[in-house]
Amino acid sequence: MPDTNNEIIIGGQRFPLQGITVVTYEDVGGYSFPAKKNEALAKTGSDLYTDRYVKGKKISTYESLVESKAITQIIIHTDLARDSAKCFDVLVGRGLSTHFMVDWDGTIYQSLDPLYTAYHAGENNGNSIGIDFNNLMKNLVREPTAPPYNSDSERFAEMSKKEYRRPKSGRMTINGGKVQSWGYTDPQYQALIALLKVLTDQLEIPKQVPFDAKGEIVPDTLMDPTYPGVVAHWHVSADRWDPGPGFDWERVYFGLQGEYNSFPILLDGQTNINNLLEPAKVKEYAQQFYDANEKDGAGGWYPMGMNQTWHGGIHLPGKKGDKVLSMFDGVVVAARFGTEPVKLGHNNFIVLRHDIPIPSRSGGDPKIFTFYSLYMHLAPIDFHNIADDSPKWVQEVARLDAGKSKAEEEEREGKKNDGEEGDGEGEGAAAEEEDEGAIIVEGDWDKKMQYLEVSPGFGALLKQQRNKNRRIALLPYTETPIKVRAGDPIAEIGQWGPSPDEWRYMLEVEVFADPAKPWKEAVNLSIHGRWLVELDDDLGSDLFVEDPEILGLFGTSRRAGLSLNPARVLAPADIQEFFTVPGEYIEERRYLHKVVTRHISEWSDAVDWVGALTKAEGWGAKTDDFRKILRGSSLAKDAIQTILPWIWLSKDVAEHIGIDTKEWRGILDHFHPIQFLIWLTFHSSQRLQVVSRGVSKARLKKLKKEAEEKAKEARFQERSGFGASFFIEDSEEPNVGKALDRWLREWDQGEWERTFKDEE
Repeated sequence: MPDTNNEIIIGGQRFPLQGITVVTYEDVGGYSFPAKKNEALAKTGSDLYTDRYVKGKKISTYESLVESKAITQIIIHTDLARDSAKCFDVLVGRGLSTHFMVDWDGTIYQSLDPLYTAYHAGENNGNSIGIDFNNLMKNLVREPTAPPYNSDSERFAEMSKKEYRRPKSGRMTINGGKVQSWGYTDPQYQALIALLKVLTDQLEIPKQVPFDAKGEIVPDTLMDPTYPGVVAHWHVSADRWDPGPGFDWERVYFGLQGEYNSFPILLDGQTNINNLLEPAKVKEYAQQFYDANEKDGAGGWYPMGMNQTWHGGIHLPGKKGDKVLSMFDGVVVAARFGTEPVKLGHNNFIVLRHDIPIPSRSGGDPKIFTFYSLYMHLAPIDFHNIADDSPKWVQEVARLDAGKSKAEEEEREGKKNDGEEGDGEGEGAAAEEEDEGAIIVEGDWDKKMQYLEVSPGFGALLKQQRNKNRRIALLPYTETPIKVRAGDPIAEIGQWGPSPDEWRYMLEVEVFADPAKPWKEAVNLSIHGRWLVELDDDLGSDLFVEDPEILGLFGTSRRAGLSLNPARVLAPADIQEFFTVPGEYIEERRYLHKVVTRHISEWSDAVDWVGALTKAEGWGAKTDDFRKILRGSSLAKDAIQTILPWIWLSKDVAEHIGIDTKEWRGILDHFHPIQFLIWLTFHSSQRLQVVSRGVSKARLKKLKKEAEEKAKEARFQERSGFGASFFIEDSEEPNVGKALDRWLREWDQGEWERTFKDEE
């Protein structure tokens, strides 16, 4: 068995592919074109690959590969072989090469660093990467009974399993030929999407495929064969039809855009969007997340909590050790990780920023939709003992922090030794106890709570663990962004509950946007109103829900009992019954999944806590003196002590992460996280880019004739690629026998089990 990992190599540097098995040319048992170069030269006269050049300058490093934009195109081939091992052998035997091979079981074999030019696509070799998808890909128009796999394959029994089934395509005309074939397996798509995301991100290749004006893949050779992005072999070679009609371009496109996003946790430990793939299956599975939130009686519902107060996210129960996953591609902009819990549990969190282009239907410039995801109640992370299984973003923080100058590191260590960054003992700690503005409370819950103090830079996460406070770390995402991909583990689930003996493992997740940068400028509600519904703004400074459109769903006019707030009409029991009783209020809850609300964030320092607490707790009509409440009411003191550790959204933090703070009031636009996830993944169809078109029929005929003549004139000298080729006779009734013989004998076609005497 070959050695395996999950990293590919670009310019000598390694980049991980989450959840994908990779075998590189450096691994034992891997397939290496460099290792076969001399053998190929002796047998075929081909050196298999060559150095990559831009404007006559040799590209020799990862940095120069990126800066020169030497690679602008990724070409998808079909290997026409029983597996990737056979593909590699045949390519070597024919003096050809490729960079990556994706086998039927989803294993990626990297056989060449993209630093080098592979021989796979003729004139497009110099600016492209070649990827070979495994598939026999017989043309079922001609061979309707051809099987999807060779029955004599050593792993045929495994190939027959459900997860490796190949769907049969419909008929399609590609480059003038009518074709039908078996498609590709789900593991192959998962592997390809992961590979494409890394390649396009690291090499700055456009995340696009050539759709026509109908939003369908262009079925012919492109007018511009240098089109930047991901293309089929048939798009650059007029006599090819691979990867065939069974290749799902929309699935790859949405995956490439980051739209095969991720649920925030895996309820069963394994099922996620990328291994469900089909929209109907994903939506069916998503119902389990709605149920997990709403059937729970803890009050973490959307958009309203137990006390008729706004709640901008949802609670999802879990178990110790559950991984919290990034829902979308993004960058880490803020975080807090204390080593100890506070009164209600773990107040550790991460905020990710996401900037998504939304192309217009008219083909104009895309709008950038900026939104944020928040993950709260996270278990502590030890930033001083980074392990191989630590989240990738944590490893990156440690790496960047370690990259500071020696003088900066010595200065930091010196301060720690002086007590300023110590563990709560010594003169430095004593001085901190007396800082102006520190809030002192009685009891064992953090003698001093500087929860709204922010610390910029990577070192902030390390510092706050040394002195066990909970400063908010602001990550410098514009200069050195800490990137995360959808599905990446970012932390483990922590605990939450009314009191320590009631703590349980619970994740709170939110999706929000800046109301000063209206999301409706990027998202057309006339198209997306089935999934997103805008409510009236609530621009007040308290959290109390007074929106009649929400309150009216509860079907009750009962007063909440002893409350001095005339707007309070719902008792906690009313709200709990609405969300948790099976079979009741089903349509009403579905409606609330869609609503987009604008109100003050519960995490904001701009919340009028006095007003909110008096309304929710019924303290009395004249409580305008906060200090009197704090001194005279144990309830008030307990409430402040309970609430304050959770506040993180100050003006400084908001400004840092990109929210407009000219009139800072803590107001945000909130979306139901699961509804938003499903909408963005499957219903933002306006994001299909109309960017290209094919050649005319006359031009196509000429190109195909030229390709045929080139193949006859020079065999090994003309490295025009490999993949499925076909030739259409000029007459309406083609000579099938002659056409098939020509198709089989084409030197680089790939009917590789057969050897002709003139090729031996």
